[in-house]
Amino acid sequence: MSGGLAGRTGLLDAIDAVTDRPDDPDQRRRTTQLIRKYFAALFGKDADAVRQLLSDDVLTELPFSESGRVDEGYFRSFRGIEEVMAFWTTTFTLEGDDSNLYDAEITVSGDGRVVFLEAFGHTTMSNGHDYRNRYVIRVTVDDDDKIATFREYYNPIVSARAFGREIASAQ
Repeated sequence: MSGGLAGRTGLLDAIDAVTDRPDDPDQRRRTTQLIRKYFAALFGKDADAVRQLLSDDVLTELPFSESGRVDEGYFRSFRGIEEVMAFWTTTFTLEGDDSNLYDAEITVSGDGRVVFLEAFGHTTMSNGHDYRNRYVIRVTVDDDDKIATFREYYNPIVSARAFGREIASAQ
């Protein structure tokens, strides 16, 4: 294969590899409660509450990057509680006190381990700038009912402007 794709799984192979996971209404309920607590803690900028909801090896990724690249190492990725909490506490200082997501659509997998959320965000940054974006967020939950992965997809150009980051190596 060309382009550094050797060893990667194609979509059709991934579809063929999907195994039936049992429906688990109790896990869906627990996951829904966990997701509610997590977002309430994020919106409330409650770092202690956020920390308690994370798995030890939590992974937070923002795969769409203002760098214009999607290769590993070119987008922001945080592994472990300390890195993830450093990311969130920085975010808390830059965002205003009115963070929220609106018109959310939420899907929880039958086994209760994966949540997709699509929503619109609107906040006033701490510097007074208005910030609006659209999000698709994928969260996975581990066997201890903790956040294992948090992937946030959004318009990186709008975000870079709001947070004062460079866009594709040019401000």
